[in-house]
Amino acid sequence: MTGYDFDKTIYDGNSFIDFYLFCLKRHKWIVLFLPVQLIFGVITLSFSRKRSKRIFCMFLMLISDIEHETELFWDESIHKIRAWYYDNRERDDIIVSASPEFFLKPICERLEIRQLIGTKMNADNGKIYGKNIYGRHKVEAYRTRYGGQRLNAFYTDSRSDFCMREVSDVIYRVKGNKISKLPDEVCK
Repeated sequence: MTGYDFDKTIYDGNSFIDFYLFCLKRHKWIVLFLPVQLIFGVITLSFSRKRSKRIFCMFLMLISDIEHETELFWDESIHKIRAWYYDNRERDDIIVSASPEFFLKPICERLEIRQLIGTKMNADNGKIYGKNIYGRHKVEAYRTRYGGQRLNAFYTDSRSDFCMREVSDVIYRVKGNKISKLPDEVCK
């Protein structure tokens, strides 16, 4: 099994921010939440990523059919999946991402990725259940689901994911379309 981070790894950019901008274009009234998001965003800078993400995701409350919007977004954005992923993908790939599971599920289905670990979030209001799957929480979430089963490799753009070395034989760092194997000592 090979693991992949999603944003800036196999997807060119941050998909959930792209989704926010997509929704903003289609539902202009979302801009009404912007002052609240900014004020609470500044106030919570010293708080956890989970709380900050929750505040950012308040815009979901203004979308009446989030499932439909998500499908429309992926119709328009599937081209941002990097070509190298199509060349390397296998049946048993797994995505391990901080992005919400409800949001990544449709693209995983389109890419025929059957295994997904993401942040569990209520699509109607942005409330996060459990932990934000970021950094060490990725390792914990993977171990919870797969126990001692190791990944052949894990691909990521982010230093925060180097801890996935604990459950992976190799870590690859992705920068655009450039992929390099990281030395073991970098990942410890």
